[in-house]
Amino acid sequence: MSAEILTKAPDKAPGRRADPSAWVVHKFGGSSVADARCFERVASIVESPSLLSATGTSDMRSRVAVVLSACKGATDELLELVTLAERQEPSWRARLGQLRDRHAGIAAALLAAGEAQQYLAEFDRDSSEKKK
Repeated sequence: MSAEILTKAPDKAPGRRADPSAWVVHKFGGSSVADARCFERVASIVESPSLLSATGTSDMRSRVAVVLSACKGATDELLELVTLAERQEPSWRARLGQLRDRHAGIAAALLAAGEAQQYLAEFDRDSSEKKK
C-alpha cells in the first residue's frame, strides 16, 4: 500500500520533543485507494492510535490531516477522457460511464444508500456540465 506521511521534521536535539503544534499529513492515493477494500484498510490505518502519534509516545496529535488523491488509474483515465472529448470521439462517454460505475461500486460498498446516491448525483452533475 502506498502512503506518504508529510510532516516538518522535528528538532532531534537530545531531550527535545516534537512540536505538538506541527501538522502531520497522511496522503493516500493510487493503489492504496484502488477499491472499497483498500479504502477500508486506509480507514483502519488512519484511525489507529499508532499512526496518530507523531512522537512515538502516548501523546496524541491534534493537528492531523488526511488527503485522498485519485484511485489507481483514475488520473490517467481522466486525462485520456479529456483527449477523447477534445477530438470529439464518441467513446469518451462510455469510458466516463465505466469510471462512474467503478466509483459507484466503491460508494455502494462504503456508504449508506442515501450517501452513495448523493455522491453519484454530484458525480453526474459534475460530468453533465462537461457533456455540454
